[in-house]
Amino acid sequence: MKKLSWLPVFLLIALIFYNSSLDAAASSNLSNPLAEAIQRFLHLPLSLEEVEHLIRKLAHFSEYALLGLLVFSAWKLDPPPWQKITPVIFLLVPVIDENIQRFSNGRSCEIKDMLIDTSGYIFGLLLGILILSIFKKRRELNP
Repeated sequence: MKKLSWLPVFLLIALIFYNSSLDAAASSNLSNPLAEAIQRFLHLPLSLEEVEHLIRKLAHFSEYALLGLLVFSAWKLDPPPWQKITPVIFLLVPVIDENIQRFSNGRSCEIKDMLIDTSGYIFGLLLGILILSIFKKRRELNP
């Protein structure tokens, strides 16, 4: 298990990069049906485009939160020999991700999205730390 602990991290990065390589129409085809369903269900006072925009930003944050959580888990199971620079390496992923979009038809490279991605990543790391500390406290209280 220890040998494979980093595999989910790199598979998620590959999925993130793949999604960024999609052109604007293909990317919209992924988020638009969800935006329509949410718009219908919640009757939000927003246009479909605004709902889709919010979904896309939430997706950015969520996928990077998952990445942060996976990095934290892999790091705890199998600290890499390059562990001192791990945070820097994985903070470069949003920069690479957004730059892939620069070359995808109809998409752009947005600093705001890099900040959303980085915030999600840090949130995932902090969530991992919080979960670990909760489990440690429970073990201390119930030996």
